[in-house]
Amino acid sequence: MDEIIGRELLRNLLLAMTAVMAISLVVLTNVQIWLLLFGTMIVTLVNMIGFAKYWAMDIDVTTCVFFVLAIGVGIDYASHVALAFVTAKGTEWVGIKRKVGKELNWN
Repeated sequence: MDEIIGRELLRNLLLAMTAVMAISLVVLTNVQIWLLLFGTMIVTLVNMIGFAKYWAMDIDVTTCVFFVLAIGVGIDYASHVALAFVTAKGTEWVGIKRKVGKELNWN
């Protein structure tokens, strides 16, 4: 049973990462920002898997769901900030501060 869950977890993670990154590339249209988003997603997964190993968690259906959800939640915040960065107008830093601050509800 554990072998099946391990294979399914790997397959689901790869499918979720592929879908999220394909949609992000279409929306952002900036490869450099896209690569940064991909890096944040990888770091999030490595962090979660590392803590799961450190805490000696069993890989079961619940942890599989959490790992797949972490891809969506982890990329959501980063993609909003990246999109604000890409669409910022004005001078370089003023436009970025204004647009990203608006996205993050900073006044």
